[in-house]
Amino acid sequence: MRQRTDEPARAQGPDVHGVPVSSDGRLWAEHRGAGSPVVLLHGAGMDARLWDHVVPELALHHSVVRFDARGLGRSTSPEAPFDDVEDLLAVLDHFGLDQAALVGLSMGGETALDFTLAHPGRVTALVLVAASVSGHDWPRDPDSAAYSAARRDRDAARLAELELSIWAPLGDTAPGGELIRSMIEDNAQRRIVSEGHFADLDRDAAAVLEQVSAATLVIHGDHDHPEIAVIADRLVADIPDARRELVSGADHYLPLRTPARLTELLLAHLVHLAPSRRRQQPTPGPTRRVRPRTDSDLDECVRVLAAVHARDGYPMNWPDSPGDWLTPPSLFGAWVVEVDGRIVGHIGLSHGAADDAAAALWSRREGESSAAAAVVNRLFVAPTARGQGIGALLMDHVTRAARERDLHPVLDVVASDTSAAALYERLGWELLATVEQRWDPGQTVTVRCYAAAPATAAGVDAAAAAAGESRPGLPGSS
Repeated sequence: MRQRTDEPARAQGPDVHGVPVSSDGRLWAEHRGAGSPVVLLHGAGMDARLWDHVVPELALHHSVVRFDARGLGRSTSPEAPFDDVEDLLAVLDHFGLDQAALVGLSMGGETALDFTLAHPGRVTALVLVAASVSGHDWPRDPDSAAYSAARRDRDAARLAELELSIWAPLGDTAPGGELIRSMIEDNAQRRIVSEGHFADLDRDAAAVLEQVSAATLVIHGDHDHPEIAVIADRLVADIPDARRELVSGADHYLPLRTPARLTELLLAHLVHLAPSRRRQQPTPGPTRRVRPRTDSDLDECVRVLAAVHARDGYPMNWPDSPGDWLTPPSLFGAWVVEVDGRIVGHIGLSHGAADDAAAALWSRREGESSAAAAVVNRLFVAPTARGQGIGALLMDHVTRAARERDLHPVLDVVASDTSAAALYERLGWELLATVEQRWDPGQTVTVRCYAAAPATAAGVDAAAAAAGESRPGLPGSS
């Protein structure tokens, strides 16, 4: 069911869901109320109880969704790299929300902002409450050093103590104090585990804030950490037409310290969105096209590859002849992605052989010849084109190309490239094994070997759907 963003409000009770996400994870989520959709995101080390005193009034006017982030609250713990932006997309899709207003606190605000930049057509309004921002350089001070030490030492008790002293300085006797302490202590150990599985996507919203098109409200408390005010200054200065509200008597936990005032600000911001703005069609995105690579493309492909290597270290060993590296002897197909006529991504397919780790593993498991496999390789996406679904688009295209030749796609990826592994697993690829490869006499590398899911109708439909979404395109398969 698709929910209209301008549906009239009516009373509705809470409805609890389990939202499926990558790697067989599941997010606890609650839907309440009706009307234009609003999705609430809590911060690091918290859970959806943060919004307990905001939801009842907000749901009288809007369709409200809140959820526990991966590994926190009632959601499952991650066992593989994951991306909070992808999880938020899964929540919107699960509830059939073509568009929604996003309200995020702290790290939840960072996720909401990153999502808005990646999926501008799906966000009707943005509220950043005591928000952090990807790409912001936090100062090194004793508090941050102690925080880092507690995380490194996996000291949950110390991490909870620091969270309460630094971020909730108004203490237990201030409004919401008991629930704040309960949330922090309940989630401290789970937070350490969860943060160890964050996909390394190196986002930098701070550098592109002028691209935010959603109506934005920035809110922070007068007793919050001083750096939150610095970030608020930056948000208001760089996001077009952003407004700012300073809330008295609140530290970092505004929804529990001053719920009435925060709810008042949220309702006013959503009410004053012009109806025409809420119903407008998303701005058309850039034109993307996958096509076969030609000889004349090689120089541009090498230029993009050099930018990827400088940023991500892929390929791990820069080749003496990059053009030859992009065209190994076993290659039988290569494709590029153009965005508005500019090459931003590349992928190749090679014949499988017994000395290809992934092809050999798949061959032994299936009782097939290694020649029946097609090895996906030379996948990379320009750093400037990340977040547009380029990686998923290329993977879908090359998977179909292999199957048209009655070949089964396989690949291997350096184990340290957790972002690429997260992409493959989200697309349904199966981990065959993790093995050691000797790349030269002095270099042994750990790689993860994958095979594409069987070519069922459901699997093909899922891959096609993933390729059509704005997903991060990452360096990956060798």
